[in-house]
Amino acid sequence: MCELCRRRFIRGAAALGLTGAAGLFSSPLMAQPRRGDAPASKLPARGEFTIANAHVMTMDGALGDIPGGSVHVRNGEIVAVGKDVKGGGQKIDGTGMIVMPGLVETHWHMW
Repeated sequence: MCELCRRRFIRGAAALGLTGAAGLFSSPLMAQPRRGDAPASKLPARGEFTIANAHVMTMDGALGDIPGGSVHVRNGEIVAVGKDVKGGGQKIDGTGMIVMPGLVETHWHMW
């Protein structure tokens, strides 16, 4: 009798596990469009801006770090990096901030 109870328990646990696993595969999350499936869209208009008075970390041995430095960006391209950059466009006050020209933050999770 005890052996039969164990077998029933194992059968029931396996059935419950399969039912739960089947629910995962039919979840609405699986039906969501993937990142690569998204329709192509236009990039936002790129302008011109200068980040000034920031601590610029160039990662260039020749330039080093530039406290109170500026980074000038035009149409998505870095035009100038330095202490006294005369950039155009929108002025962004970078006081108390760190700027790393060229760093692209790609941190994201797949789950």
